[in-house]
This record gives sequence, C-alpha cells and structure tokens, in this order.
Amino acid sequence: MSDINARLWQVIRLDENGHRYRIGHCTTRADAQRLLGRLEQGAPTRPVDAGRYLVERVEEGGDVPRP
Repeated sequence: MSDINARLWQVIRLDENGHRYRIGHCTTRADAQRLLGRLEQGAPTRPVDAGRYLVERVEEGGDVPRP
C-alpha cells in the first residue's frame, strides 16, 4: 500500500486571509473529524472571521493544500 493510500483524509486550517495549512493526515474521515473536534475544543474563543478547520479527502496524485 502506498503512503498516499494510508492517509486518505487531511485536516486543513483556513486562516482569515484565505491561506491553507495542513494540520494532519488521517486514515478515515471519522479520525479526521475527531482531530478537528480536538483542535476546535482547544482553540480559544475567536471572532467568526478568524479562520476555521476543514476535513478534506486527499486527492490522488497529491496532498498539498491549494491556495
């Protein structure tokens, strides 16, 4: 199994300026959702436009966040 198949889901942070940062990889969507939940629980209360986390499926051929 290739490395890309082992990490099918990624958690992305989208900041207030639209920049994307990959926070982590997970093998299942459920694992990625749990990671997202832990990140949001640990985050201090912030303005609505201060950024957010997303769960995305890794596209075949690459997993680099796109601007």
